[in-house]
Amino acid sequence: MNKLKKNCRIEIQIQTCPWKYPAGPEWETVATFYDYKAAAFYLVALVNDVDVVRDFYRIVEK
Repeated sequence: MNKLKKNCRIEIQIQTCPWKYPAGPEWETVATFYDYKAAAFYLVALVNDVDVVRDFYRIVEK
């Protein structure tokens, strides 16, 4: 359950500032993982970081 299918990955992305881009916000990949556990630990650390709490996050499985 912890491992992804072969050739799959999880990307954790942060939404860029929408007021800087006329077409709207874009998503920037900040980390790529190949198992769920590592991605979860990284996401918890990222959310606990005071400087980035107000940003939007998403997890993309590819």
